Amino acid sequence: QRVAGRRRPRQVAANRRTLLPTPTQKTPQPRTRANMPKKVQKTPDWLNPNADAGQPVQQEQEQQRKPRRGEDEDEGVGKKQKGIRWGPLVLLVLIIMPAMLPTLLDVCGKLQTMGILSIPDVSKWANGNKYRPCLQDFYADWAPEKLGQLDSTLAKYEGREKQLFATLGKKYGKKASYAKCT
Repeated sequence: QRVAGRRRPRQVAANRRTLLPTPTQKTPQPRTRANMPKKVQKTPDWLNPNADAGQPVQQEQEQQRKPRRGEDEDEGVGKKQKGIRWGPLVLLVLIIMPAMLPTLLDVCGKLQTMGILSIPDVSKWANGNKYRPCLQDFYADWAPEKLGQLDSTLAKYEGREKQLFATLGKKYGKKASYAKCT
């Protein structure tokens, strides 16, 4: 390097290693088993003179092996069960379903209009038949013994309720009023 036109001398002596040990340095000792790291101290199976067909070495290795996390043989509490872990799956379904529900309902509606899928009308079950109160009033006045069969009678004449009331009027001689139910 040049500094103000002069060349600076390199400091080689400080960076150079000395080959002779100084009084502060330790003399290098040959590597023995005692001053080796523990990983290196283990001898391979094929060099072990005490090994008899490799079986005792395997037993020693199994004894020296550290137990994995959750492998407590003393306690049965920490053992993991095999099988499907349902917790994460339920959480995933709970997260995804609100977003998928409108799409699922739309697809089911389109399949129903094409005639591929037949979904029963749930509103009939929730609200019941709109002719039920009229039939109940008629049976209460003229045939109280048939009040227990209201639902089966309405199911038998589903879609033909006017015909049912006409038949009842002929049978009992009184015209059934179903005008308030329509």
